[in-house]
Amino acid sequence: MSTSQTPTRKPERLTYGVDERPPNAAMWAVALQQAVLALVFMIYPVAAAQAIGLSPEQTAALVTATLIAIAVATLLQSRRPPVGSGTLAVQIPTPVMLPAIVQAGTAGGLGLIAGMTIVLALGEAVVARLLKPLRGWFPPEVCGVVVLMLGVSIAAPALKHFTGATADPDGLLRPDFSHLSVGLATLAVVVAAALFGRGALRLFALGCGLVAGVCLSWAVGLIEPASMATVSAAGWIGWPRLDWPRPTWDAALVPLFMLMAVINCVDNLGVLVGIQRMIDADWKRIDTQAGAGGLQASAAGDLAAGLLGGVPGGVSSAHAGLIFATGAASRCIAPLTAALLCAAVFTPKTIALLALIPKPVIGALMVYTSAYMLVAGMELIQSRMLSERRMFTVGLSVLIGFIPLVLPGIFRGLPEALEPVFHSSLSLSALSAIVLNLLFRIGVTKQASLRASQDGLTYDEVDTFLQQQGKLWGARHDVIRRAIEAATEALEALQLLGVSPQDMSLTARFDEIQLDVTLTYRGPRLDCPVQRPSLEATIADDQQLARMAGHIVRRSVDTLSQSGEGDHQKLTLHFEH
Repeated sequence: MSTSQTPTRKPERLTYGVDERPPNAAMWAVALQQAVLALVFMIYPVAAAQAIGLSPEQTAALVTATLIAIAVATLLQSRRPPVGSGTLAVQIPTPVMLPAIVQAGTAGGLGLIAGMTIVLALGEAVVARLLKPLRGWFPPEVCGVVVLMLGVSIAAPALKHFTGATADPDGLLRPDFSHLSVGLATLAVVVAAALFGRGALRLFALGCGLVAGVCLSWAVGLIEPASMATVSAAGWIGWPRLDWPRPTWDAALVPLFMLMAVINCVDNLGVLVGIQRMIDADWKRIDTQAGAGGLQASAAGDLAAGLLGGVPGGVSSAHAGLIFATGAASRCIAPLTAALLCAAVFTPKTIALLALIPKPVIGALMVYTSAYMLVAGMELIQSRMLSERRMFTVGLSVLIGFIPLVLPGIFRGLPEALEPVFHSSLSLSALSAIVLNLLFRIGVTKQASLRASQDGLTYDEVDTFLQQQGKLWGARHDVIRRAIEAATEALEALQLLGVSPQDMSLTARFDEIQLDVTLTYRGPRLDCPVQRPSLEATIADDQQLARMAGHIVRRSVDTLSQSGEGDHQKLTLHFEH
C-alpha cells in the first residue's frame, strides 16, 4: 500500500506539485482565489439559518463559527497523516448536511445543532479509523460514482444560476438573456485562462473569470446600485461575534447523524481520491493512509464547528476543480488560505461584497467544477477492469442517484430521519454503490486456480483466465497485462526445460494490494538470473535460452519467489497493485 510519505511524481498539467513551494506572488494569487471561492459557499449556512428562522445576529455568529472551523480543517488537511491528507484540500460548509442541520435547528436551535455536529464529528473519526480494514468497501468504482454524482448534484443549481431560468405563465422554463450572457462570458474567460494561459494568468484563472463576470454584470444591470448601500454600511474592520451555544443532544437524531457521518466520509473520500489522482502521475490505488488522515482532519474541523456553534463542512470538489484550473496543487497554499479565511471574520465589508457576487457568475464557476467532476469520476471508474458485476454496481448506483432528480417527491412520506438520504442524489448513489459493491462481491473469491486441460496449460488459457479474474477482482489493466506476459514467458521457459504442459497448474491470488500468480509444476527449478545471459550462449542451447526467458520473467515482475521439494516446484510472480 502506498503511504502519504511516498514522493509523488508531478503530472505535466500541474505547474506546482504537492510538495513544491510556489513563489510568494503565485502563492498569494492562488490562496486568494481558494479563499474567495470558499467564502462564496458560505451561502449554505446562511440558507440554513434562514430556513431555521435565526436572527441576523445569530446568523452572523453561525457564519463566523463556520468560517473558523473550515479554516482549521483546511490547515489540518495540509499536514501529513494521521490528521491531515498532506494535500491542498480546502474545506467548505457542505450542502450534503443542510437538511439534517435544518431538522436539528428547527427542533432545538443552535444548541442542538452544536450537539449533533459533535456527534457527526465523532462518527467521522470512527469511520476514518476503520478506513484501512474497510478499504474493500471503497474500491475505485465506488469512489468514482461518488465523484461523478458530485458533478451531477451541483449541475442543477449551477445551470439554474448560469441561465437565470424562470417559469413563464405556462410553467415552461425560460432563460434570462442577461444571466446567460454573463454566465457564458465568465465561463469562457475561466476556460480560456485555464487552458491557454501561462504563468500568472493560468494561476489566476478563476479570478479572471470572477472579475470579468462581475464587471459585465454591472454593465447589464444585474448589480443594483441600491444594493451597494449594504456594503457601504459595513465596516472595514470588526470584531467577530460567537454565540458559543451550549450543546444539547436528541437521541432520536443520533442514527440520522451517524448515517450522515458515513455519507459525508464517502463524499470527502471521493474528492480526496480525485485530488490524489490529480497530483500523482503514477497514481495506482487509493492511498488509505492519506484518505484516513483527510477524514480525521475533516472530523476535527466539524468538532470545532460544533464547539464554536457552526455547521459541518466537507472537502470541496469545487476547489479540486480550481486546482485543475490553476495547475497549483502545493499544500503550502493551504495555511495561507486558512489565514485568509480567518482574516475574513474581521472584515465585515468583505463578507458584504461577496454577497453581491451575481448568480450567473457563481453559476459559471459551478458549471466548470461540475464538468471537471463528471470527467474525473468517469476516469476513476475506468481506472480498473470492469466485470459485469462492477458495471452493474456503477450503472445501477448512478441510476438510483438520478431518482430524486427525475422523480422529485417520490420519497415523500418517508420518516424524517431518512429524508436527507433519499432526497439527495449524491447520498442515495453513494449508499447504493457501497451496498451493491458488497452484494456483488458475494461468490468472488480472492484466489482462483487454472488446471491444465488435455492439451496442457496453454498461453490462450492463461490469457483468458487472468483477464476474467482481473475483471472480477477489479484489478488494474496494466497489472493484469504484466501478469499475462510474465506467466506466458515462464511457461515458455519451463517448456524449454522439458516440463510437460500437462504437469503445470496456475493459481492467482489478489488482495487489492498485491497480485500473486503461482505456477506449480513437476520438473527442474527455473533459473531466473538478475544479469542477462549472453546472446551468443543462447543461440544453440535450450538451457541457456530458458535462462534468458527466466531473466525476462524476473524483470517483468516486482518480486519473484521459488520453492519446491524434489521435482515438485512452485514459481510465484508478485505484482504490486
